[in-house]
Amino acid sequence: PATNAAASQSRNACLKEELDRLRQINNSLENIVDDLSKAKEHMSTVQGTVDNAGTLLGAWTRILSQTEHNQRLVLDPQWPGATQDMED
Repeated sequence: PATNAAASQSRNACLKEELDRLRQINNSLENIVDDLSKAKEHMSTVQGTVDNAGTLLGAWTRILSQTEHNQRLVLDPQWPGATQDMED
């Protein structure tokens, strides 16, 4: 009987240690899930920023293209000027 009681206590101690380890693992996994959820939110913010940057880059490219076109017109000695363009 004393041997059975000692074995039972030893088994219970092992099971308790295993339960504690499983709880730690579960806690770690919950933290990972929370961190991944936060990372997903941050990625949505990054995606929005990238989309906005792409829109701004497109606008800047169009402005630069128009500026280069206007510069070529102004520097062209053959260009009669805006007044003549409006008359045409």
